[in-house]
Parts: sequence; structure tokens; C-alpha cells
Amino acid sequence: MFRKPEHNVMQVVAGSMAQMLADFDSDGNTSVIYWACGVGGAAIEIVGRHGLNQGTNIPIHRAKEIRTGTRLAPAVSYFMEKFPNAPWGIFVIVTDGRLDDLEEVKELSLEIGRQMAAGTRGFTKFVLIGLGAEVDVDQMGELDDMDYGGLKTPDGEQVDIWDARNAAEMDTLDSVFDECVGENSIIAPRPPCQTRQETS
Repeated sequence: MFRKPEHNVMQVVAGSMAQMLADFDSDGNTSVIYWACGVGGAAIEIVGRHGLNQGTNIPIHRAKEIRTGTRLAPAVSYFMEKFPNAPWGIFVIVTDGRLDDLEEVKELSLEIGRQMAAGTRGFTKFVLIGLGAEVDVDQMGELDDMDYGGLKTPDGEQVDIWDARNAAEMDTLDSVFDECVGENSIIAPRPPCQTRQETS
């Protein structure tokens, strides 16, 4: 997801991430949305599925309704509701500003963590990429270091949903997966068909 598509650099980064995630998905596509749209930044706009054959050129223009306010929880909820039974999912969020609903996002993340611990939701990772001088690094740090109260998945892994990155400090875009690939090799090219990773 990306917030202000009229910024060319935002669209380039989002397009590159969509291309990368589409390469992992079983059908060679990934879902793309605008977020922080509408009144108070509480709406999302669905762009659609982005395929490998499109390269980094996402055929989209600016969102129909870009207003003041930046709420992330509706975008998180959208993907959680869209893929409730996915064995695992990676959701990349590109932002260029400050979140207005950080506490709501944290509460929602804790609920997702409880679902993972109960085995009712598969592995879930949100990667927040901050782009530009207006990004609130303190907020990003709060999500990155969020406390899940010791929750563990059924296989004994610590629940850790958020990974926050500053684009200026990333050597390469594929480093976005560093925290998603561990000793158990969670990510593998072309996973089973029911698996979903999405870019946002």
C-alpha cells in the first residue's frame, strides 16, 4: 500500500515491492491498495492485482480521494479480512507521514498476535517502510519493538508482527525480507497456491 501516489518516488518504490512480492505468490500476482484515503484518511481504494508481467509499472494514477489524516488500521483490517485462512502472509506498507491511529493499530496487532498464538491465523508479517523527511521514526520504532506479552505460535516462535524500516537506511529493497526469513526458511519462492503475500 502506498499513501500519496502523486509522488513519483512513492510509486517507484511501491511498484518495485509489488514486483518482488508477486514473484513469491503462487499465481504471480499481488494485491495493491491505496490507504489513508477519504475523510480523515480512514478509507482505502483497491487498485487490484499486480502481476509479474507488468514489471514495476503499476497502471494506476492518483487515488480518487486523498484527504487530511493518515489511518493505517483500516488497511491492516482489510488484508486480515481478505485472507483469513492464509498459511502465511507478508504485507508491505509504504508511508511518507505520521500515523493518526497508532494505538488502534497496536491493539489490532495484538489481536492478530493472539490469533497466531491460538493457531487460528497463519504466520503474519507487516513491513512498514518509511519514505521521506516527514516519517515519524518514533512511531515506527514503537511498532517495530511492540510488546506482545510473550505470545508464541503453536510451533514455539515468538509473535512479532511488525518490522519497520527507513527507506534511506535500506541497502536494497529485498532487505525488507530479512526479518521474514529465519532459521526455518519461512519464505520460499512460489509457495503452495493457498498462500498469499501482499503489497500495500
